[in-house]
Amino acid sequence: MMRMFWQLAGSPPIGRLEEVKVTRHRLLASGWAADRDSVIRAVEILLDGTAVGTARLDFARPDIAEYYAKPAWSHCGWRFLQSWRLIHHAFERQERVLLAGRHRLSVVAISSRHASAEIGARVIVLPD
Repeated sequence: MMRMFWQLAGSPPIGRLEEVKVTRHRLLASGWAADRDSVIRAVEILLDGTAVGTARLDFARPDIAEYYAKPAWSHCGWRFLQSWRLIHHAFERQERVLLAGRHRLSVVAISSRHASAEIGARVIVLPD
């Protein structure tokens, strides 16, 4: 299933996928996301184009607020931690199978005005 992301007038969200850690039991990803015209409503995590969850928002990132001179962005950090069992379940709902090996992890930030942008992607290797 291909996911479509669309953009309203204004600039798209910005951000970055900064850390990815794959263990035998979990997937951890973290970074930051912000929008110049509104607030970030969600950060969606996709694996091979399938949504597998949303990140927790509102982690402190004073470095980003200072760099962009945007005090409102001081808590623009996000984190995602999910068990492989729940990620497999997301694939099963789409009648797909998630096998061990190489996969594309992507992160999409979505603003309160429904603008979206991919803010990072990595190739990860799933354990057996």
